[in-house]
Amino acid sequence: MEAMVRDVRQDLGMPNLLFIQVGLATGQGRFVDLVRKAQTAVRAPNLRYVDAKGLTVANDNTHLTTQAEVRLGAMLARGGATVSGRCQLTPTTSAQTLIHLAQCGKMNPAKISF
Repeated sequence: MEAMVRDVRQDLGMPNLLFIQVGLATGQGRFVDLVRKAQTAVRAPNLRYVDAKGLTVANDNTHLTTQAEVRLGAMLARGGATVSGRCQLTPTTSAQTLIHLAQCGKMNPAKISF
């Protein structure tokens, strides 16, 4: 992962480009713990780890449900805000409002209900 982050930043000429890595949500498969451990061990500047474990997994036992994806989106927005410090957005849609609230630390993604 470190090499990919370094190479993408170099290719784009953006040495401080933010990367947010999502930790596996599913508990299925014999290598899940190994992968999650490797994910949390990655170290690079401006790289954040957002853990999806505990979010609701769909019936396919692999992907998140729609509601869980929305929660994850808010978690990702908040993870990016810790680096960018952005809270000056003027939201124009419901999704942008959720992102804005998460970035400004005014919303707990776990409490979103549908």
